[in-house]
Amino acid sequence: MNTFAKIYQCSLERKGDEEQLYTLLPAGLKTAAELSAIPDNYYLAEMMRPTFKAGVINGLALRQRFGMSELWD
Repeated sequence: MNTFAKIYQCSLERKGDEEQLYTLLPAGLKTAAELSAIPDNYYLAEMMRPTFKAGVINGLALRQRFGMSELWD
């Protein structure tokens, strides 16, 4: 398995430089502090959603996700 440093270096080589690479990132990325402020139950519900959604209608899965996050409160 490649390390992050190796993947990052390959990306830099393919895209030219850091500036080019960062222009490809989506706008509005959260900082580490902002991500830490989000409660764990949100992340657990997001990780559970694909598993739950595998055999359920998407709209139902989205509605149930909010109820699932309460399980980990």
